[in-house]
Amino acid sequence: WIVDLTANAEGRFQTEEAPKGRIRLQATQEGFTDEGQGSKEVEAPSPQPVILKLNRPTFSISGRVVMRENQQGVAGFILRAAAQNAGANRKEFMAETDGTGLYRFDNLERGNYQVSSVAKENSHLNAVIPINEDFKNVRLFEKSVDKVDFFAVSGLVVSGLVVTSGGQPVNGAEVTVAGLDAASTFSGSDGRFRLQGVPMPSSGQDIGLYTLRLAASHEQYGTGLSDPLPANAGQELTNITITLQGLTNLTGNVVDRQGAGVPGARVMLRDLIQPQVQETMTDSSGGFVFQNVSSTAQPFAQLR
Repeated sequence: WIVDLTANAEGRFQTEEAPKGRIRLQATQEGFTDEGQGSKEVEAPSPQPVILKLNRPTFSISGRVVMRENQQGVAGFILRAAAQNAGANRKEFMAETDGTGLYRFDNLERGNYQVSSVAKENSHLNAVIPINEDFKNVRLFEKSVDKVDFFAVSGLVVSGLVVTSGGQPVNGAEVTVAGLDAASTFSGSDGRFRLQGVPMPSSGQDIGLYTLRLAASHEQYGTGLSDPLPANAGQELTNITITLQGLTNLTGNVVDRQGAGVPGARVMLRDLIQPQVQETMTDSSGGFVFQNVSSTAQPFAQLR
């Protein structure tokens, strides 16, 4: 006699079909481990509820932060690990290096984590680290991640000008590192800016979808990208120009396989330069519109 049961939201299960005699119950669930209490043998019918226990394993990420110049560990360096899930309540964890530069994030659930530096001058310390699981016979094998090392370097100062597509200076544009939530500043009345704590281009690390660039945005004039920052620039870069490309409306339709419009469909527009997402719903004919969308002169394939 074998039967599969599914527990309800409270974890309860029940069957009235079990034959009299000794039977074995075993609980399995993807993402959980059985450390000895997930299966039991009982006499049926059992006068008391049978309790089976599974454990949700946790993981860790560890490594060192060292100075690139001398390979010495950096004490008191603060790192952030942010869970890369789509929910609104994304978890963040903080860790500080010890006297030898060692850090460790504990009690992490499975998923992808973006580990980055809190210090703006080391904002290039930015890596997405997956914590994966292998399943065999519905058992989960824990896979923590260690020896994830980062090199700390001095920050770079970049100055330049933000202009419109017509060449006019833009006041109040926010200037950041494209694809990285770290250093930021605003342009002045003459369109000029000075941004500190920019990653060193010589580090050779891509930031998200892009080689190292600056991005500027303004609610009236849209978004723009600088050219890739040159490598081996020393401690300061000057005369970097960022041209804002203006705003536009984006319209389209959602249709089914027969070509008929789909009303009430959810449409999301993700900004690939700034970490922003817009949402809307299709109308009765399947049409949708996004207003005041930032545009860029570079095709997506050329951003790397």
